[in-house]
Amino acid sequence: MVPGVTKVKGPVTGKEYYYGLSDWEDQTYMREVRQHYVDTHPDEDMDIKKSVLKGEICEGMTVEAVSASRGDPQYINRSGKSEQWIYGEKSDKYHGNFQAKVHLYFRDGKLVS
Repeated sequence: MVPGVTKVKGPVTGKEYYYGLSDWEDQTYMREVRQHYVDTHPDEDMDIKKSVLKGEICEGMTVEAVSASRGDPQYINRSGKSEQWIYGEKSDKYHGNFQAKVHLYFRDGKLVS
């Protein structure tokens, strides 16, 4: 294992993820995850496949599609058949851009907002 890199299991899929990778390594890893999702879901809607490959999200995606597109969230709040996923703040150390927290809401396993 590379110093500073931690291997953890994602709370949604149970897949192992690596934290502490360089931006390039992280982007390469997520491209592989996205492509794997598309390859293993041949019957998925074409618009959803395109969104996954771009790392985007859209209403109607399953929790698995969102996880492939964005990675697992930092926190999940569950209540009955609803879930709230929370992605924490991220900074782009090269451009000084900051991405605020993102909250996604699922009902019956589908993204609703």
